Amino acid sequence: FSAVFAACIVSIAVCYFFGTLQYMLVQKCELQTALIACVYRFILFDIIKALCASLMGLQIKNALKSAGLM
Repeated sequence: FSAVFAACIVSIAVCYFFGTLQYMLVQKCELQTALIACVYRFILFDIIKALCASLMGLQIKNALKSAGLM
């Protein structure tokens, strides 16, 4: 579980990095302005979604193993 959750968090960070960079270039704004517009208001929900996806993925994996499909 922890490895999958960590991978989700790293993926989110990469998306935030490139999205914020693109926003700064297109809008010609400073980092703090871009972070406010692109990161701060979404980060909590993205972490919650990563947690849910990691937990559901583990349950699905275990169900597939139990059914002999994996």
